[in-house]
Amino acid sequence: MNYSQIAILLLQGSLVSFVILLLFRLRKKLGIGTLFACLGLFQFVQVFLASTVYISITDTLIVSPGTAVLFTATLFALLIIYIKEDASEAKKIIYALVMVNIVMTILLQTFSWNLEDSSTQNPFNVSTTLFNTSAWVLLIGTIALFLDALLIIILFEYISKKIKFLFLQICLTMLLVVCFDTVFFSFMAFWGSDNLFPILTSGLISKGFFAVFYSVIFYSYLKYVDFKDDSLHLSFNIKDVFQPLTYKQKFETVKKEREKELIILNKEKEQTIEELVLSKQKIQAALKLVKENEYSLRQAGRMAKIGYWSYNKLTDVLISSDTIHQIYGTDPKKGVPERDQVFNAFHKESIIKLKKATELLENQGVFYDLELQVTNLKNEKLWIRNIGEPIYNDKNEIIGRRGVLQDITEAKKGQLDLEFSKQEIQAALELVKENEYSLKEAGRMAKIGYWSYDKQTDTIFWSKAVHEIYGNNPKDGVPELDVILTCFSEESVKKLIEATVLLATKGISFEIELEMTNLKNEKRWILNMGEPIFNDKKEVIGRRGVSQDITQRKLIQNELDAQNEKLFELNDALNLAQKLSHVGSWRWNMTTDEAEWSDEMYNIYGVTKEHFYPSNSNVAKTVVPEDLYKVEKGVASLLVDRIFIPFEFRIQRPSGEVRTLYIMALEKDSEESVFGVTKDITEQKQIEEKNLRITEEYKELFENVTISIWNEDLSLVFEEIEVLKKRNIPNIKTYLENNPEVLFSLIEKVKVNSVNQATLKLFKAKSRKHFFNNIQTTFGEGAEKVFMILIEAIWNHKKTFTSEVKYRKLDGEEFTALLSIPIPQTIAKQKTVPVSIQNIQSIKEAELAKKESIKRLNEAQQLAKVGSWLFNISTETTEWSDETFRIWGFNLEELAPGTDAILKRIHIDDLELFNNAAYLAVNQGIPYDIEIRIYQPNQEQKTIRSICQPILDENGNVVSLRGTNQDITAQKRAMLEIAKADEMYRILTDNSNDLICLQEPDSTFKYISPSVKTLLGYEPSDFLGKKIFSIIHKEDIYGLRSVIEKRTLSRNYSEAISFRIRHKDGHYIWLEFLSSPVYKGKEISYFVTTSRDITQWVKAKEEIQEYQTSLQKMTTEMTMIEEKQKKEIASNIHDHLSQSLVISKMKINELKKNPQLKIITEDLKFIETHISEALVNSRKITYELSPPVLYQLGIVEALNWLLEEVETNHKIAYCFNSNVNNIKLTDVKSILLYRSIQEIIKNTIKYANASLITLNFDEISDGIQILIADDGVGFDTSILKNIHTHRGKGFGLFTVQERIINIKGKFTIESEINKGTSVKIFIPLAT
Repeated sequence: MNYSQIAILLLQGSLVSFVILLLFRLRKKLGIGTLFACLGLFQFVQVFLASTVYISITDTLIVSPGTAVLFTATLFALLIIYIKEDASEAKKIIYALVMVNIVMTILLQTFSWNLEDSSTQNPFNVSTTLFNTSAWVLLIGTIALFLDALLIIILFEYISKKIKFLFLQICLTMLLVVCFDTVFFSFMAFWGSDNLFPILTSGLISKGFFAVFYSVIFYSYLKYVDFKDDSLHLSFNIKDVFQPLTYKQKFETVKKEREKELIILNKEKEQTIEELVLSKQKIQAALKLVKENEYSLRQAGRMAKIGYWSYNKLTDVLISSDTIHQIYGTDPKKGVPERDQVFNAFHKESIIKLKKATELLENQGVFYDLELQVTNLKNEKLWIRNIGEPIYNDKNEIIGRRGVLQDITEAKKGQLDLEFSKQEIQAALELVKENEYSLKEAGRMAKIGYWSYDKQTDTIFWSKAVHEIYGNNPKDGVPELDVILTCFSEESVKKLIEATVLLATKGISFEIELEMTNLKNEKRWILNMGEPIFNDKKEVIGRRGVSQDITQRKLIQNELDAQNEKLFELNDALNLAQKLSHVGSWRWNMTTDEAEWSDEMYNIYGVTKEHFYPSNSNVAKTVVPEDLYKVEKGVASLLVDRIFIPFEFRIQRPSGEVRTLYIMALEKDSEESVFGVTKDITEQKQIEEKNLRITEEYKELFENVTISIWNEDLSLVFEEIEVLKKRNIPNIKTYLENNPEVLFSLIEKVKVNSVNQATLKLFKAKSRKHFFNNIQTTFGEGAEKVFMILIEAIWNHKKTFTSEVKYRKLDGEEFTALLSIPIPQTIAKQKTVPVSIQNIQSIKEAELAKKESIKRLNEAQQLAKVGSWLFNISTETTEWSDETFRIWGFNLEELAPGTDAILKRIHIDDLELFNNAAYLAVNQGIPYDIEIRIYQPNQEQKTIRSICQPILDENGNVVSLRGTNQDITAQKRAMLEIAKADEMYRILTDNSNDLICLQEPDSTFKYISPSVKTLLGYEPSDFLGKKIFSIIHKEDIYGLRSVIEKRTLSRNYSEAISFRIRHKDGHYIWLEFLSSPVYKGKEISYFVTTSRDITQWVKAKEEIQEYQTSLQKMTTEMTMIEEKQKKEIASNIHDHLSQSLVISKMKINELKKNPQLKIITEDLKFIETHISEALVNSRKITYELSPPVLYQLGIVEALNWLLEEVETNHKIAYCFNSNVNNIKLTDVKSILLYRSIQEIIKNTIKYANASLITLNFDEISDGIQILIADDGVGFDTSILKNIHTHRGKGFGLFTVQERIINIKGKFTIESEINKGTSVKIFIPLAT
C-alpha cells in the first residue's frame, strides 16, 4: 500500500475543494464566472493527467489523479451550484463544461496534425502524449460528463424526497453518479481491451473514495459556513432547498435545447413547455402573494379581534379560525367544540336571536348581522358581533353558511356605560353607538395594509392599502424614506425613529399611533405595528408589520371624550330635532304601566305634562276607535311574534283635531319595557292627497285635449344615430336613400308609449289595444321619407321638427296631418317625447274651405291654448291665429300688433331672452323654444311657451318666421304646487344619514335627500327631474334595466339592487338600493327609495372571490404539471431504461450462441429472465404513469384499456357501456377526468372486494354523464364528512372531487353496505 501517494492525493483533493469553495463563497463579489473558468482549467488538467500520469496504490489498484481528484471535484462543484443557486446557473455550468470538452477535443486533434509532420521540432523534449489522446475517448468523456450532470440533478431531487439528512443526500447522489460515470466510460472507451476490468475496478474505488471525501467537506461547508439559506435548517425539506422550483422548471431550458433537435417533428410540444414555464412563474407569484396576504390578513384579524367561520350543511362540519377559539376560550388543538357547548355559552336572549337569524338564513337566504352576549369557557363575559351569509351550490340551493365573528366587548362596555348614565336620552346614545360601530367597521374592512423592510437589500415593500393610506400611486413604487418622514408631524417622526431604533438594536416590536399629512395633503392618524425579522443567528435582518388608518377612530374617540359634557346639549338638540321633524320617542313599562315621553310626544298629542299622564288606558282613549285595532295588532306582533311592522293610526286631540300618526320604530328593550318612536304625518298625508289630485288633473288634461298626442320613446333611435356618426358619414340623407335597410331599422326602433283619446278618435280605433295592434297600418305613402327628414334634423342637432305626413285611419281612409316633434336635447327626455298630430286633410282637399279649416284650427288651438303665427321678413307683415290674439290679450277685430306693442307686454326680466332668441332666428336662422311671462291688459300675468321655426329660401336666407305660442300658465301653477310638496318631503328627510329619494314610476327623481352630497359629492339639485342612468357604470346599466323590467312585471320590489355610481370626483362607489312603491288604487304613484354605501363590502367579496379563483386555477395547473412530469418520467423509462434492457437482452442472445460460453448458459438464461421481467415492469410503469392510449386514441379508448388492465391484473370483471366511440375534449379535461376515474377504480380494487365493475360513459345534450358502479362491500358514506380534513380514506375522493369541480363538473357518490358503491360524474361540454 503506497501511503505516501494516498496522502498526496488527499492533499490535492483538499486544495482543489478549498479553491472551489473559496471561489463559490466569493461569487457575489467576484462573480460566478471566476469559478466557471477554474472548472474549465480543471477539465484541461484532468485530460492532460489522464493522458500522462497514473499512480499505483497497490499491485492491482492504479489511480488517475485527474479523474479521481479533479473530475470528481468538478461534479461536486456542479451539485453545490445547483443547491445554492438555481437551475439557470446549473444549466450554465453544464453547457460550459461540455463546450470546454468539445473545443479541447477539436484543438487537440488539430494540434496532433502538427506532430505528425516530420518538420515539427521538440527542442525541450516536452511530452506530447496529451496530443495523442484518442478523439473517440474525449468524445465519450464529453457525453459522460453531460449525462453525469443531468443524473446529479435527477438523483438529488429523488433522494431528497426520500432522505432528509443532507450528508446522505449528497453522498448517495455522488456515489451513484461516479459509479455510473466509471461504468459508462470504461465500457464505451475500453470495450474489448484486456485492461477493461482493472480500469473499471480502479475507477470505482478511487472515484468512490473521493466521492465520500468530498461529501464530508462540502457538507461541512453547507452546514457550518454557508448556512444562511433556509434550505439548510435541521428539518431539511427539498422544497426549501429549491424554493418553489422543481426539477421540471430547473431544467426547462436544457430540455428546450434538446427539443430544438426535434422541432420539425414536434413544434407543439415546445409551445406546451413554454406555457408550463409561464404557469409555474404565475404559481410562484401567487404563492408569494398568498404568503403576504395571509400575514396581512392574520395581523388585521389580530388587531381587530376578528375570526372566520364556515359551516357545511351537507357534511355537518363547522370550521373556525384561531381567533374564534380565543373568543370562545377553547383550545384550537382540540378542534371545534360541540354545537350544544357553543350555544350554552350564549345568554338566553342571544340564543333566541341567533336561532331565529339562522332559520331565516337557511330557509330564505337572509344575511344577518347580530350583536350577542356570551360567557366563554374561561368564564369571561364578552359582547361579540356575528355576521353570517348563505353559501349556495350551482343550483342556487343553500348548502351552508359562513361569516366572521368579532370581539366588540370594549366598544360595548363604553356604550353600556353611557346608556346607564343617561337613560333619558337613549335615542341620542343609540345614534352615537351606531356611528361608532359603522366607523369601526369601515376602518376594519378597507384601511389595513401590510409592509416589510429587508435590511440586506435595503428595500421596502408596501401593499396596496398602505399606498392608499400614504396617498401614493402604487405604480410609482414606494417613496424615498425622506419623503415618507416628511408626511409625519414632528412628534410622530420622533416616536417612529425611537421605535425603529429599539426594534433594529434590541428586536423590540412596536405599536404606535402617528399623526400625518399624506402625499395627497390629507390629514390622517395611523396605527403602525412592527415586528423584527430574524435570521438563524437571531440577528435582526429586517422588519415587517401592518399600518391601519385610524383617523375615524380618533375622531370618534375625541367625540366620546367630550360626550359627557354634551349630554344635556344633545338632549336639547334631540328635542329640537324631534320638534322640527314632528318625531317623538317614548318608553312604556308594561308591568307597572308607567311611561316616559319626550317633549314632542306631548306636542303631537296636543297635551301638556301637567294635565296628561301617558298610561296605556289614557293613550288608548285618544285613538280613533276605528284605528284602535291597528295599535293593538302592532304591539301584539312585537310581543308575541317578535316582529315589528311600521303602521299608522289616527288620534283625536282634546281640541277635537284629528291627527294621523306613524309608529316608525318599536322594539322590546327588556322583558318589561317597550321603546318606540312616533311621527306626526298629518301634513304629509295631506300633501300626498293633494299630489294625487294634481296627477289626476294632468292625466285628465292629457286625455281630454282634442289634439292627437303620442308619447314616444326615441332613445334607441338616438343610440343608433350615435353609432352611425362614428362612421364619418358626410350626408345622412343621401346615406339613408342608398341604404334603405338602415332607415327601416331606425323606424323599427321607435316605440310608442301611449296615445290620448283624441288619437283613438282621429284614427277611428275602438280602444288603445285595437290601435296598438294595428299601428303599423296607420302610416300612409311617403311616411318613410318624412322619417328620413326627421333623422336628418336629429343628425344636425335641430330642436324641433314639423312636417306634413300622410296617415291612414283604421277603416282605410287616408288623410294628411301636420306632425310636430320637439327634438329632445338630453338622454332623459329621449324616452318620453310628445308628438302632436294635427289632421290638415281638409286644407289639402279644398282651398275653398280654408276659412272653415282655419276656424277649426283656431278652435283646436283654443282648446289646447296653442296659437300659431307667421311673420314675413321682406314685407314685415304678421299673421296671427285667433288663439294667439287671445293668449296675448289683443283684439281679434284688429290687425296683428307690431313689435313695440308685443315687447311692452313681455315681463321686463324676460325681454333680453326674447330679443336674443328673435335676433338669432332672423339673422342666423336658428329656431328657438323658450318660456316667457306676459301681461294681459288687466295686468293678469301668464306664462307662455313660444316656439319659432325660421323658413329659408333656396340660398339659405331667412325669408320668414313661423311658430306657435302656448299658454302654459296652468302647468306652471301645477309645477309650483308640486315644488311645494317636494319641499315638505325635503323637510321630512333632510336629517337622514341614509340616502332617501322619491322617484316617478319612470325613475325620474322628484326628491333626493341632502345626504347625497356626503355620499356622492353632488348637490340634490343635480338629480331633480333627471334619471340616474347617466352616472351608472356602463357595465351595470343593462343589468339594472333588466332588473327594473322584471320587477315591474312581477311587482316584486322587496329585493335590494346593487350597482356602481360615479362619484362627482370621478371614482365609482357601490350603492345598494331598496325601493318601496306607493300606490294610488292599483297603480304605482311613485317610489320611496333608500340606499347605502356597500363599496367596502363588495371589494372584500371580490378579493375573496379572486383568492378562491386563483387557488382553483393553481390546483389545475399543478395537476397538469404533475401529469407532464409523469409523462416525462414515462418517456425517460421508455427511451432509456427499456431500450438498454432490450439491447442487453439482444447481447445475451448473441452470447448464448457463442460455443465457448456454454459453461455459463444457465446464468445467461437467469439474467435473460430477469431482464424480460424488467422490460415487462418498465412497460407497466410507463403505461401507468402516462398511458399512450389516452393521448393517441382519446378518453373512451383509454378507459376501455384501463378496465381491461384491471380484469387482467386483478381478476375483476368489467362492463363498459358508451354511446360514443370517441369524444373531443381539451387536454386538461381529458387528463383530469381520466385520473379521477382511475382513482375511483383504484379505491374499488383496494377496499370494495368487488367482482364486477360497471362503467357507463354517455354523451347527453349538454355534457358527459359517467357512472362507475361496483358490487363490492360498500361503505358508510358518513366518513366523507371528514374529507375537509384531507386525511384518511376520504382524501382520494377529496382529490377526485376537486379535479371535477375545477373543470366545472359535478360529483356525487352513493354506497350501501354489502350492496356496492356508485359514483356519478357530470362534465359540461360548453365550458
